[in-house]
Amino acid sequence: MALSKNQAKLIQEAVGLAGKELEGKLKPYPGRPKRNAYAHLYKAIKDTMGRSYKDCEYFEVQQIMDIIEFYTNNPDA
Repeated sequence: MALSKNQAKLIQEAVGLAGKELEGKLKPYPGRPKRNAYAHLYKAIKDTMGRSYKDCEYFEVQQIMDIIEFYTNNPDA
């Protein structure tokens, strides 16, 4: 079963808070003078889960939240 709108909103809010916390903490990347912390988190979710959070199942929400927490605590990972 797909994510509900409430679950998707919960993930978006978590990325929003984590993104604010990560601003200015990401390592420089060649060709990108300023890193987008929000895009970094969404890419981490996609790389780990193999698909966008929107395409994940309802039972994967906790795993996605764990990914967000991990990258917030380990910005250089």
